[in-house]
Amino acid sequence: MKRSPESTSIISQDDDVKETIVDKWIANKKLSKLLELWVNGLELDWNKLYGEVKPQRITLPTYPFAKERYWIDTAAGGHVAAESAAAAVLHPLLHSNTSDLSEHRYSSTFTGEEFFLTDHRVRTEGRTVQKLLPGVAYLEMARAAVKQASPIQPESSILELHNTVWLKPVAVTSPKQVFISLLATDNECVDYEIYSIEAEQETLHCQGQAVFSRHFAPARLDIEQLRRQMGQGRLEAADIYAICARMGLHYGPAHQGIATIHLGEKQLLAQLRLPAVVEAKQPSQPDGQRSASCNRSSRGFESRSHETIRTVCRGVSTHRLGLHQGYGCLGALLQGQ
Repeated sequence: MKRSPESTSIISQDDDVKETIVDKWIANKKLSKLLELWVNGLELDWNKLYGEVKPQRITLPTYPFAKERYWIDTAAGGHVAAESAAAAVLHPLLHSNTSDLSEHRYSSTFTGEEFFLTDHRVRTEGRTVQKLLPGVAYLEMARAAVKQASPIQPESSILELHNTVWLKPVAVTSPKQVFISLLATDNECVDYEIYSIEAEQETLHCQGQAVFSRHFAPARLDIEQLRRQMGQGRLEAADIYAICARMGLHYGPAHQGIATIHLGEKQLLAQLRLPAVVEAKQPSQPDGQRSASCNRSSRGFESRSHETIRTVCRGVSTHRLGLHQGYGCLGALLQGQ
């Protein structure tokens, strides 16, 4: 702002001129003009800016100002925003409903940093290790999608997944969007397809059928009796996952859901646990069941290599696993057929 001592001097020397000009500028809200006079040394009655109700002055404290900063931490703000965005998804494996008039569809975008990808790496035929979406994750996506799309579900019903076929695994090297499409059929089934689109080319990864069954939940098994039937030895967790690593299946802590495998003649019993790094029900326990069911002995376990990645599943019934402080109960009897 330019100083103009000459004009200020003229106004200050004549009270009538000062009062006329200042009052006019106050009435017309020409605050910049008033500030110019004040900056150049003219005393102004600031109370004239207000009507009968005057603002109350704020008194400054007599003690020294505290040195703590109270500015908004942008990094923390971004973290909170990320947490809010994560909380907004429908399910860790089913992020949002992206349906349109042509298709009932859900979609998810995986970055590769999800625990079920970082802790599930598989050596492929080219001898490279890739982050692959676990086979059981497709089942969980289908279960969650059908549940979301079926707000009214039959009482005492169990959701069953039939004729599931894994066609091509989802490999995540950069953020990848995966879709699941649902189609209701005339026989009360829901067909589902899990696919991705890249360069306008659609790739089908998994497909199957879902149906609500009115079957009763299975009876509890006598674990001690089953364990006594397993007379072919046992495998501990360290041995199990060492064998998996030699087969090219690299399971991180979040996917190490098997504590012990008891081997029988044509069956095995797997003791499952929810890994400590997982706080809620996630794919690690079902994936542990799937890993355990691949083989009936340590020799078979090691020799079958990539055949352990199954491609067809005739049927799966979804029951809630018993959880206690983040650990799973004992697994059920698994037939090695």
